[in-house]
Amino acid sequence: MKFTVTSISVSLSGDIYDVDNNGKPLSPDKIRNIIDKIDALLTASRSLQDSVTNTGPNTYTPGEVLPNNAQIYYMLNNISMGSWQSAIAQEDLPNGAGSKGQRYWKQNVSISATAVFDLEGGGSSGSGTQPDSTETKSIEIGKESPKYTSIQVAGFGTVFKRTGTNPSKATVTYEKRFKDGSVYQPNNYGIDDVTPTGWAGNGRNVITRDSREQRNFTNRHVVEYLATETLDE
Repeated sequence: MKFTVTSISVSLSGDIYDVDNNGKPLSPDKIRNIIDKIDALLTASRSLQDSVTNTGPNTYTPGEVLPNNAQIYYMLNNISMGSWQSAIAQEDLPNGAGSKGQRYWKQNVSISATAVFDLEGGGSSGSGTQPDSTETKSIEIGKESPKYTSIQVAGFGTVFKRTGTNPSKATVTYEKRFKDGSVYQPNNYGIDDVTPTGWAGNGRNVITRDSREQRNFTNRHVVEYLATETLDE
């Protein structure tokens, strides 16, 4: 029997230390700032490529919180922060938080997260890895067609008479599809080329529709063209 690991749940819990500053913590918002940083990075377009640098207990390099591995996606499940508690150090604390016999502050923090592994990855060469986004362009061309009107003729019933020509139309749809919310960019439509290539009406048309849509991590731009003269198609 073979098992494939697709995700791992991780839970961390411990105390954050801080030095005493006239009866209160010197940096009371230190863990809150770290959590805000994590939240910002999780919603950034390239958050998964930021790395973590821990130069000591509770000391982080700004802008570097998440592991440097684009094949893993992280989801925070729970964050809990206790209130600051004062205490007397029984021994020297790490990172200069306090010396033996001095007052210091501590705050209990727990974080749980889930790491989901990208099973589509292609190894170190990158072959087979799902791209962050893909772009597609489709063109629908409607040919010119006769325009008729119906006439009631006594003894013959309904007779159709040609009154003109329905002009040629072209509809271009350009899409940029992102793989998930971690890389999604709502205002990025890619190259966004909505020129109806291969249509004889280029340069002899009016635009009758120009719309943009953002749905399900896909940005879509649709333009409809109507020929303003008879085309030789």
